[in-house]
Amino acid sequence: MWDLLLETGGSVFFALGWLDIHHPCDGWHPLQLRIGLPDRYVSWESLQAMVHTVVSEMKLPSDVAFGADLLGVSQQISTMEPRMEF
Repeated sequence: MWDLLLETGGSVFFALGWLDIHHPCDGWHPLQLRIGLPDRYVSWESLQAMVHTVVSEMKLPSDVAFGADLLGVSQQISTMEPRMEF
């Protein structure tokens, strides 16, 4: 397989994960993020950094309300701001 790609001049790249960004959304959280990464990157620090980077790159207000899910193969964490009380 690799030989065929290299012989035909095809590009080879590696994807570490994926990111879905939805903005603007209706409801309490106009920014919605879904992130898929390998388990070794599933942490609160990674999630916070990803949210901060997306908000900054999209030039959104720093206090934009958001919901974010970070998914690994065997782990998942979620957060939202502002937090909703049920």
